[in-house]
Amino acid sequence: MRRLALALSLSACSLSASVLSACAVEDWRSADLQLDVTGAELSDTQRMRVCVAEAGTHVAALQSGRLAFAGLPVDGALTVTVEAVTDDLTPTGRVGPISLDDATPWVEASWSDCDDCEPCTATGSLVAEGDPSRLLGVRFHLVQTGANP
Repeated sequence: MRRLALALSLSACSLSASVLSACAVEDWRSADLQLDVTGAELSDTQRMRVCVAEAGTHVAALQSGRLAFAGLPVDGALTVTVEAVTDDLTPTGRVGPISLDDATPWVEASWSDCDDCEPCTATGSLVAEGDPSRLLGVRFHLVQTGANP
């Protein structure tokens, strides 16, 4: 089984999708669960939505082909959907839903563009700060476009 190799910086910003300001790095942590996405033609500034059915929704820019979602429950499987979204949060492509758990902590999945996707939703909630939690890392193997890769 492939080990999770994605080391992500946790900060106060990564714990809240509504905060979009500069934050000091508090800690480095390897991802507990990882989703590798292949075949996506996206830019580093693409707005993304990550829905974890058991924990809620996180919206952030792609940033170097990686996303992190912290504060996820430690027990049970998590159902993950990742979408590229427009400024009004309309999905333009997605991967998922994908199930990740301790037995299957890493999955590689192919990206699908879509014109009429229904937005993903999640009704769960994050783990309370200070309680044990899992970190999801989403890594994109971006397709290079244009003359200068």
